[in-house]
Parts: sequence; C-alpha cells; structure tokens
Amino acid sequence: MASAWIEISGKMVGEITIDEKRGISLSKELGFYRLKITANIKINPSKEINQILSDGLTSPVIFGDIRLNLTLNNTKNIGCGFPEKSVWLKSNENMPNSREFCFFVDLDQKTIDAIEEIRAGIKDLMIICKPEGVLFSEDVCSPRISNDLICRELRIEISQSDWCKILTACGYCETILIEVKILAEPNSPFYEITKEFKGLNEMSLSGNHKITVGECRGILENIEKKYTELNPEIKNEVKKENDNAKLSKEARIYNYYRTLYNPLSNIFNLAHHTSETEWNRRDVKMVIGNTALLLQWLDDSQD
Repeated sequence: MASAWIEISGKMVGEITIDEKRGISLSKELGFYRLKITANIKINPSKEINQILSDGLTSPVIFGDIRLNLTLNNTKNIGCGFPEKSVWLKSNENMPNSREFCFFVDLDQKTIDAIEEIRAGIKDLMIICKPEGVLFSEDVCSPRISNDLICRELRIEISQSDWCKILTACGYCETILIEVKILAEPNSPFYEITKEFKGLNEMSLSGNHKITVGECRGILENIEKKYTELNPEIKNEVKKENDNAKLSKEARIYNYYRTLYNPLSNIFNLAHHTSETEWNRRDVKMVIGNTALLLQWLDDSQD
C-alpha cells in the first residue's frame, strides 16, 4: 500500500493512498494503452485544517483540480493522470471525508516499449506518483489557499509478476512481442506445439531472454519433425529434384523454410552453449517471430 500526506506549512491536512495490487491496471484502446490508477483521497476534518490555516477561517475547505504526475524509476516521465471527471473533495466539520477516484493516463506504443526496456534491467517496476491539486475555501475573503500546498510523492512498487499479468491481460505480448498468429486450431496437428509459445511469452516478459532463445530450439525441431512426418513426399521431392524450376509450390516453400531453419538453429545453439553472449528483447522478438511465422506458413489449418 502506497500512501502520501497532503500538507500545508508542514502540517498534514489529508492523505492519498494507492493499493498496488488492486489500484493499477492497463487496457488496450484504439491505437494506445490506457493506464488506470485507483486512488483513495482523504481530507481531514475542517476544524483541523482551519486551525492550520487561520483561526478566523470558519468555512469548509475544498481539495480540487487533482492530477497525478507519473515518473518511471525517476528516469522517464510517462505522463499526467487525470480523473475521469472533476475531483472535488469537501472537508467535513468533525470527521474526515474520504472518496475513491480513478485516474487515467494514455500511453502510446513507444512509451510502453520504453517502459519494458527500462524494466528489463531492473525487474520490479517503480512508478513515482506526484499528486498535485489546489485547496479552496468557501470563505469569500480567502477563496484560494493553495500557495504552500504540498503533496508528498507516492512510490508505487509493482512486482515483476504483477506487471507481467497486467501486460498479458491487456494483450501486450500478443500484439507487440509476437506479431503473427501463433495459436493453431485445436484440430491442427501443430496445436500442441503452438501452445509452447505461451511459455516463451512468460519467460521473455520475466526478462529471461537467453533462456527464451534457447528454448525456442526445441519448438523449431518439433515443427520440423511434425511437418516431415505429415509431408514426406515434399522432403523427398526436394532431395531428388536438382532443378528448382521443376519443384512444386509446396516444395519451394519448404526449401525457403529450410533456408531459415538452419541459421535460426545456429542462433539457438549459441544461447545454449555460450554464456558470454548478451540477449535482449530485440533478439527474442526476432527469433520467436520468425519461428512463429515458419509455423504459420506450414500449418494449413491457419489459412
């Protein structure tokens, strides 16, 4: 639970609280992602605030025009969160006034990718949330009293596993990491193989890029084995016919598949046998994307 005081002249007049588990979500909209932050805002009783501000102030105080400035790990500003509707919270006479509000930040594709690049090196995500707002008084003589209003920053720590669930729920891994259809129809002979791609997504989102590349080798070998079992005549045709002009369309596609199979296999072997090579998301996107594309070509059920 992340919380921050709302202060005037060093005295607490309220509090903002965000539940990291329940209060952060991400959804895919048309052309952008929408980050939703649910915050609970509490304003102290007006008597306490009036004592801080002025002994002569008797009217209730209103906290309004609230927004959240968000920074990722103190390195990248990711935008300003605005409430779905205007936020106005009026202090009560003798008890705190507490309400829950939803703030939204629209993030484009590049921003989400940049967040993932930063997170790849630090695993857990730290969003620095700086609430801002103004205080008003209903006192005609002093309508605005926000000059020394301070909202302490909230440090919202989202674990790697929670953020991966958020990304998956909004469709990030299907639309960005792998940009071709990977799941075959249930009646396809390749169906069991395609389910293995789900595990690759999870490993890559967790930052295990070397392991992801290495595990892709087994999938590629299973694709080759299954395809040659189903189409032995095409493999034999390629072996017997030296004149490419006489090859069938299927044989030519298979030939092209083989030209990609060998270099991909060499890349996977490098991940298995060499510890000095560094791997990143760009590498993973290339090898998984190409492997998924090969499978899509060879699986007739995806037509």
